[in-house]
Amino acid sequence: MTRGALASAVRCVGASLVLGCLVPIAAQSDPTAPECEADGATERSGPDWSVRVDVLEAFALLLPPSHDLARAGTQWYIHGSLDGDALVPDVAISLAVGVDVAEVVRRDFPEGAVATPVALGPATRGVRVTSQETAPDGTTYLTTAYLVAGERGTYRISRYEGFDWSSFGAVACSFHFVHVLRE
Repeated sequence: MTRGALASAVRCVGASLVLGCLVPIAAQSDPTAPECEADGATERSGPDWSVRVDVLEAFALLLPPSHDLARAGTQWYIHGSLDGDALVPDVAISLAVGVDVAEVVRRDFPEGAVATPVALGPATRGVRVTSQETAPDGTTYLTTAYLVAGERGTYRISRYEGFDWSSFGAVACSFHFVHVLRE
């Protein structure tokens, strides 16, 4: 990464009493990991979208102006709001502490799930897992989730209870790790 590219990649944010700068973590590109194709999202990130950061876990993602990121332990939810009250989430992010990606695939997805390497955000590698699920009425449907190996375990980014939010792919594909520099 050149000095100019690094300078343009740094974003400074203020949150509560913490002021810090975010620097995307540079990683070598994996030639077998194509860019995340936003999972067929009908809505792409736009200029009005903003970066949301969990400074404790040091990850960031882009969200539309209608949505926010909320944390509850090792779970995060991306949700809209109505009159200041949080709505049912559209996306869930969970951290399987101490568990690697391969184990999460074996443990959490049905046999026959397909895991494909993808590049997420500016410099993070992950896996898109596509699997066929069965609804309570017996109808089968295809579902997609993203898994990312982090320092503490594996992050799973998935639709909340199967909701088909049009921005899911664009949001999931924007997930990336950052260095949080405290000032």
